[in-house]
Amino acid sequence: MNLREIFQKGGTGVIGTSNTQGEINMAIYAVPVIIDEETIAFGMTEGTTYKNLLENPHASYLYISSGKGYEGARLKLLLSDLEDSGAMLEGKKLGLKAKLGEAVADALKYVAYFKVLEVRSLI
Repeated sequence: MNLREIFQKGGTGVIGTSNTQGEINMAIYAVPVIIDEETIAFGMTEGTTYKNLLENPHASYLYISSGKGYEGARLKLLLSDLEDSGAMLEGKKLGLKAKLGEAVADALKYVAYFKVLEVRSLI
């Protein structure tokens, strides 16, 4: 599957993470930035998802497109890098500030890069 074809505007994404005790967290997340066919990135706050990734670098991402039926994908991910500065983070903050306001933009602290280990259809 081509990642650029999967992630259409208007869909909904959910990321799942777990800490080392196996406690699971699910959170609504925006469509990722596609770096290449093996790497995606998300802006991230210092919430539970971020804290879980510090303990356990494995994650899943479920994306449901806004089209009819069950279009989208399930991704198996491995955290490869976390940045707390740089052009990607500043660009994401500017976009959030314009769409959702300064408070939301200020909460964004990191860009998390993931290696895409597996891509599966929804059904």
